[in-house]
Parts: sequence; C-alpha cells; structure tokens
Amino acid sequence: MDVRLFGTTEVAVDGVPRALGGPRQRGVLSDLALHAGRVVQMSELIDDLWGDSPPDSASHTVETYVSRLRQALHIEGQPGLLVTSGSGYLLNVALERVDALHFGVLAAKGRAALERGDAPVAEDLLSAALALWRGAALADIQDSVFAPTAARRLENDRLAALESLMDARLLLGQHRELVSELERAIALDPYRERFHAQLMIALYRSGRQADALAAYQKARIRLADELGIDPSRELRELERAVLVQAPELDSPGRGRQLVAPSKASSLACEDGPADVVIGPPGLRRPDRGRRALRSWRARTLTIAAVPVLVAAVAVPTLLTRSPPLKAATIGLSELTTAGGNVARSISFASEPAALCRLMARYGSRAPSPTPSTGSTRSPATPRTRSWSAPVPVR
Repeated sequence: MDVRLFGTTEVAVDGVPRALGGPRQRGVLSDLALHAGRVVQMSELIDDLWGDSPPDSASHTVETYVSRLRQALHIEGQPGLLVTSGSGYLLNVALERVDALHFGVLAAKGRAALERGDAPVAEDLLSAALALWRGAALADIQDSVFAPTAARRLENDRLAALESLMDARLLLGQHRELVSELERAIALDPYRERFHAQLMIALYRSGRQADALAAYQKARIRLADELGIDPSRELRELERAVLVQAPELDSPGRGRQLVAPSKASSLACEDGPADVVIGPPGLRRPDRGRRALRSWRARTLTIAAVPVLVAAVAVPTLLTRSPPLKAATIGLSELTTAGGNVARSISFASEPAALCRLMARYGSRAPSPTPSTGSTRSPATPRTRSWSAPVPVR
C-alpha cells in the first residue's frame, strides 16, 4: 500500500487507487500518515481537524472516519493497517510507503552525501526525493486546520532539497544547464538568497561574468524594494568574488573550490580578518570597503586581482605586464608607468599581515609577512613597517 500526500491525497494498492471519502476523512488519513508508526491521540486528531472550534460530536465523527478508512484500506491477508491503541490510532505502514516521509529520508541522505563530497550520490538521492512530488502537498485537504502549516513545512523542505541538488550539480560541472532552472526557481521564490547565489556562480562559470553581476543587482534591488533589506553578507561577498574573478569560483577541476573565509584565513594568519579599503590614494574607511570596491568596478583594477595572479615576485617589484607596485606605509600603492606617481592604493586597517589575510581569503597560500627592517608590530617609522612577500600576479 502506498500513501500519497503530494498533490491529491491518495492510497493505492498494487497501483490501484482506493476511494477515501470526503476532505475531513482524507484529512484524518493524512494526519495519521504524516505520523506513520506512531500513535496519534484522539485529542490531537480533533485539534488538527478543527482547531479551537470542534463540533460537539467531534470524537464520534473521528471514530466514524476511522471506521470508513479501515474499510477502504482493507487488504486481504494484511490486517492491522489502521489500528486502535488506547485512546488513539496508528497507521501501520513503512516510512517508504508514505511519499512525504520517504521524501524526507531521501533528502536527508542526499544532504549527507553532499556534505561528505559525494556529489554523484547526492544528485541521485536528491533527484529521487524531488521526483516524488506530484503537486503541492496536502492540496485537497486545506480545510483541515493542520494542513496549511504542514504543507508550508513540506514545501520549505522541498526548496531546501532543491538548493542542495543545485549545489551537487554545480560540483558536477552542470552550470550551463542550471542557469534556466535556477531562473525558474527564483521566479517561484525570489527571496531565497541561496538560489540567487547559485545562479551567480552558474553564470560566472558559463563565462558570463557581467550577467552574474547583473543577477546580484536584480536580487539586491528586489530585496530592497519589496522587503526593505540588504542582501546577506554571504551574497555580498560572492559579488565581490565574481568582480575580482576569484579562483575559488572556478568549476571543479579548473580551480579551487569555494572555502569558507574563516577557514581560508587561518591558512596563513592567526589574527582576525583585516578591514581592507580599495580606492583612491588616502581613502581609509574600513567600513566602506565593499562600496569602494564597487565604485572601481568599471575600471581595470590590477590590485583587486592580486589574489588570482599567476607568477610570483617580491613586493615592490612585479612583472612588467602589470603596473608596478611598491610597499606603502601600511598597504600597497600602484604607481603609474610614467613619473612613478601613486595612481591607487590599498590601505590596511591593521598591520602588513593584512596582505597575508587578503591573499589567504581568496585562496593564495601566502607566507606570513617578513619585515625588511625592525618588527611589523613596531609603531615606529614607515621603514619599520616595510616588508617583502611573494605576490602572485596575472
């Protein structure tokens, strides 16, 4: 016997549907099915069906529904599918026979596979879980008090499973195929930021960096206009990574996978993350770092690409194909090729170790800064804060 709660409520025996009666009677069956293998007390069933306004005959009505359901579910040679236990009832079926419960089991296994890095298995399990959905959960019993809340919970679980499936498919390099699917998912639920992040990554990996940045702007404007909120920190940081072409965004097999900033920072630096300002010389407002970065997006910013450069030289000497850099008092300055004037600068809110943190954050395993003179922690002259470190350049 199979109990189906996605779409219209159905019970099928050997593929043949059974008649289940009216909406309230189907509501009793659905409530018992969602708690398969567990006794549901009469008081719970009454609350779930009518809430705070049950009829005087509620107990007798539930007993009548259960009696009719027993007749509908009767299978020769399989007694005890719907049994009385004390003052409650129990639907005695295996979890995999109830689509909503089977979905939960498969989705949990799929997420576990994804967490251990087994993307092919995760894709199979999550796809199988989502394939169980024939329509909106509990769609034909919404008059029962419990149904709308239970349906919203199941729908949220479905969207979470879909997000995990998209993650698995991105790991498998299916970014081009995912663009249209993610756009449809966003159209149905525009406030789930994870879908927006996945779309940005899929577009970027498809060679559509400008479209990825445009997708962020659409999400930002919608969240601001309709909810009055800014995008999450994670989504803002993803926009910055797309802007500077961080190698962590590359497809698996082409570059490093995304790493949590805290984990990446710990590769070379023990202190907390440093605030970074990118912009014109003299700009030193750590709280405006991201805004300063965005203000330069339309221009070629060699310094912003420091984490993804390919050759290694020592600061201040860099390859001739990029504008030369030199060590500044607490940061870096970009010099013009004619005259040696400062064109732009990156200033660190703490000590030169911030360079290490910036590089580590975007994947470069830079060594800790080595002072040329004195100690990097000395508050003395700028000379005591000069240092040299290998810097990969593109």
